[in-house]
Amino acid sequence: MLAILLTMFLSIAMYPQEHDPHVFKQIGNSISTIKEYDRISEMELGLSRAYKNNLIDNQSVEDRYVVALYKFRDQIPLDGTYHLYQRENTYFFDTTITSIDEISNKLIGHHKVIWWYLDAFNY
Repeated sequence: MLAILLTMFLSIAMYPQEHDPHVFKQIGNSISTIKEYDRISEMELGLSRAYKNNLIDNQSVEDRYVVALYKFRDQIPLDGTYHLYQRENTYFFDTTITSIDEISNKLIGHHKVIWWYLDAFNY
């Protein structure tokens, strides 16, 4: 059991990151963002550049966006006009949202884990 845990820890610690912060930093950002659930406002659904420049860590902005998306999911228009991460569709990634159930499937990376955690613990 110790060997398995040590292998998992070393795999995470040594995993190379090209442009994202280290995995442990991502985990820390996600945990602190979830703890701030009550303070996250609807305004954080806006991922505009002006808003990003006001925060120190852009990774935290995207984590806060995912938590705001979960918190205010009932207010998102489901007519196909809302695009996840405010990105237009690309040839490999459809960002349009037409139902709340498909949001978790279209999230990227550890944002799926944040959504799962919020959903599993009924935030």
